[in-house]
Amino acid sequence: MSPAFLVVSDDQDKAAAALFAAARRIFTVDQNGNELTPAEMTGEYPQYTPNYVSDVYLTDLGPMIWTDTKGDVTKAMAEEMLHILVAELRSQEIAARIIAPPADLVLDDERVWKPSGQNLASKTVSEKPAPRIGFSP
Repeated sequence: MSPAFLVVSDDQDKAAAALFAAARRIFTVDQNGNELTPAEMTGEYPQYTPNYVSDVYLTDLGPMIWTDTKGDVTKAMAEEMLHILVAELRSQEIAARIIAPPADLVLDDERVWKPSGQNLASKTVSEKPAPRIGFSP
C-alpha cells in the first residue's frame, strides 16, 4: 500500500502549505529513509523513491497528499516521510493531527491547494489524475 497523509488542523491553509513543502521532500525519500540530493536523483543510483507524490487536495476533513510507491514502502521510508511532514507542520507553528485518509474518500471533486494562496474550485490538471477509488488506512 502506498502512503497517504491527511492533516486535521484548525488552520487549513498553513496545514496545506506544510503538506506542499513536505510533498517536495517526500518525493526524494528512498527505501532506506534517506532524503536524496538532486545529484542522487539522476537514476544512476539503486535507491527506490516514490514514483509520484500528488498535489495537495483540500477535503472536508483537511488537506491531504497521496503517494505512488507501487505499494512498495519500507518502514524506514514511511517513517522518514512522516518525520518530514511533522517537521513541516512544526515550521508552520500549528497544532495538527496526521491521519490516514478514510477508505471511502474520493478526490475527483475536491479542490487542489496552490502555494500562491489561490485555491481552485476545481481540480487542476497534474501529471497523474487523482484516484477514483478510496484509500485504505
